[in-house]
Amino acid sequence: MAEYAGNAAADALLAAITDEPLPEGAHEDAAFMAEHRSAMADVALLRRQLTAIGNTLADGEVRQDTRARQDARDRDDTRDRQHDSERQHDSERQHDSERQQDSERQDGSEHQGSRKPAAVAKPTLEPKPKPKPKPEPKLEPKPPRPPSRRRRRPFAIALGGLAATAALSTVVGLGWLVSHNGGGADSASKSSGGSAADSATGAGGAPSDPAGELACSRLVVEGTVARVRVDKATAPRFTVVLTVTRYFVPDHGPSQVTFLLSGGAEPSPHPGDHVLIRIPRGADGPTLWAVGDPLVATNRAWITKALPQARTTQCEQQ
Repeated sequence: MAEYAGNAAADALLAAITDEPLPEGAHEDAAFMAEHRSAMADVALLRRQLTAIGNTLADGEVRQDTRARQDARDRDDTRDRQHDSERQHDSERQHDSERQQDSERQDGSEHQGSRKPAAVAKPTLEPKPKPKPKPEPKLEPKPPRPPSRRRRRPFAIALGGLAATAALSTVVGLGWLVSHNGGGADSASKSSGGSAADSATGAGGAPSDPAGELACSRLVVEGTVARVRVDKATAPRFTVVLTVTRYFVPDHGPSQVTFLLSGGAEPSPHPGDHVLIRIPRGADGPTLWAVGDPLVATNRAWITKALPQARTTQCEQQ
């Protein structure tokens, strides 16, 4: 298996999120490509949902801005109508004052004319006609301006940040995914002794070369089965979540690991099972599936004994 196989699901999901090219050899790994396709579908669904949320928030703000602008225009229109009405009243008062002054001048002229000959009487001044009030201009509502594209930019940035946060949270929740495509407990290690069934279940005891067996392993752990499920993408294989109580290879790791187990594995996995598994380098699944306290103790004994030598042993497996 390629170097990225130690954390295949995380690499597949990160590749889906960042849309980066897949590592060399990834297309030849069926399990990795299945995880990558599943991750691409999850990320696409997440992006669609977040885009819908962002659009809803953006449309709400646009409608609020439109109402605010319309209210401002209504207030301006009311103020303009009040000003026009005040100007009209002022104009009428001015015309009334002018007519009153003209009438007073006319009365004074007639009083003076009564003492003079009729020939020198001044002509009567007619009052100025009252000007017609100006028609109130019709104010047509201004069409709302289309929302600026710049206003959506903060939502786009927030959407990107939210998508990245949700995707990274998904990566953390996955733990360490040890994926495979059908090896499982049906195949036995080439270097183990006894029958293939005994090697797969650990009933055969220590292999002929325990140190070499461990040197060529990429995961050897002991723990308790936490969850078992069968996914459509991996059926009929089991997806097993194991709570690790002890690491042999590597020295340490996350508290839980997830791996795929053949549907024909014996015995089949159940939550609460005490198990010890070994996944060799280049293999797609565990070649050691020891279930129950007696078998776990038997295999733990030879693994613990051979582990110091295995750390200095070169793996000769091709």
